[in-house]
This record gives sequence, structure tokens and C-alpha cells, in this order.
Amino acid sequence: MHTANGIMPTLAQVLVVCLVVVVQVVNVAKTQNTEPALDSTWAPDAASEVSKVAGPLMQAAAAAAAAAAASSSATRSCDTGFDLVLVMDSSGSLGTDGWSTEVKFVANLVSWIEIEKRDINVAAIRFSTNPVIDFDFNEYSTSALAADAIRQLPYIAESTDTGAALEVAVTMLTSVTSGRRSHLPAVVLVVTDGQTQAPARLAAAVPKIQNLAEVFVLGVGGSLHMEELHLIASNPDESHVAVV
Repeated sequence: MHTANGIMPTLAQVLVVCLVVVVQVVNVAKTQNTEPALDSTWAPDAASEVSKVAGPLMQAAAAAAAAAAASSSATRSCDTGFDLVLVMDSSGSLGTDGWSTEVKFVANLVSWIEIEKRDINVAAIRFSTNPVIDFDFNEYSTSALAADAIRQLPYIAESTDTGAALEVAVTMLTSVTSGRRSHLPAVVLVVTDGQTQAPARLAAAVPKIQNLAEVFVLGVGGSLHMEELHLIASNPDESHVAVV
């Protein structure tokens, strides 16, 4: 597994469990013809169908964290904190349904990880033709506030320049003014359909962001370019790429 800035594989494993759990929440809601909860009231241990899926995954995450704590080489766990950059595709190729799915997923994820309890700072970048910093690491101190802000993000619906968004993420991760805590690891979640219209720019930006952070990619939308999703994600792909 690729590591960056001292991030431990266990941290990546625990975060991807978070991603998988929320993907399962969305999938369960789809099969039941209902909308996934849009606030922090749902949780993996709730008395619902969700808990049947999430319970074993969370047990696996807890076991991984316990194993890491017992290891002499383990210097941090998921509770030691990290900085999370959300890079959200808001281009026209997603369509309004794809954008709605993306916003719901990301808001639910932020609600579920409870940033105030785990010393996680969150920043968000939305992109289409140009990237927009919606908020930096200093902006929100609770999951509820950050999730509410994400739900209010407007859909841009223009062309796609994923590389430009990753360049902004690189700047945020190397800037003191963004609120980045350089002593903690960084994690980037890119949510996209993988249809950049500037492939050379993206190819140049990928190694820069991977050198600074553990990069997860979530595929969303009706027409995914999986090769691009795998290009952006840290290795191994099977634990860093998911599809809603």
C-alpha cells in the first residue's frame, strides 16, 4: 500500500471501511426505495438493516486498529486525527441525479465519521471547468456543520478539469493558511465520474497529490471512466476505489 507523510496502512483501512459502510447505506436505501438519512442520526449500530451490513465491517475495523496498537511499529490509529480533503466533481457529465447522489453520499460520510470526536479537519473543493474552494480546514469544527454546508453546495454543470482540482488540493495540503496540520497525515477523497477533459494536466497532478496524501476515489454518475478512477487512487486499487 502506498504511504505518504507517515500515514499508516491501518488508517487507510479504517477510512475505506467508512467508505464501504456509507456505500452500503446508499445501496440498502436504493433496494428499499427510500432515501438514505441526510443527518447524523443514523449510525452503524442502529437497529436497522444498515446495522446488519455495517456491524461486521466495523468489527473488522476495530480488529485492525487493535492489531496496529499491539504492534511495536504502529505509531498512530484512526483516533489520532488526520486532515481530509473532499474533491467533488460538479461537472455537467454527472447530471443532476449524479450530483444529488454525490452530495448525499459525501454529507452522510462526513456526518458518520464525527470529525469532532476523532480530531479530523475537513476541507472541500468543488470543480467543473474551474475548481472552487468551498471551505478550508479551519472552517467547521463539527460534522453537523460541515455536512450541512456540503448539502447546500450548488451544481456547476460545466466541463471537467480534475487535474486543476487536484492542483488546488496540493496547494491546500502545503499551505499553512489553509489550516493544514503538517504533523498529521492527509487523506483525499475524490468523487467523480472520471471524465476529465484535460488528461495531461490530470496525469501531471496525480503523483503530486499521492506524494502528499492517501487518495481514495469514489465513482459516481451514469457513465464511469474506471481507468481514470484507478489512475487517481493510491494503491492498491481494490481498497482505494469504490462506486456508488
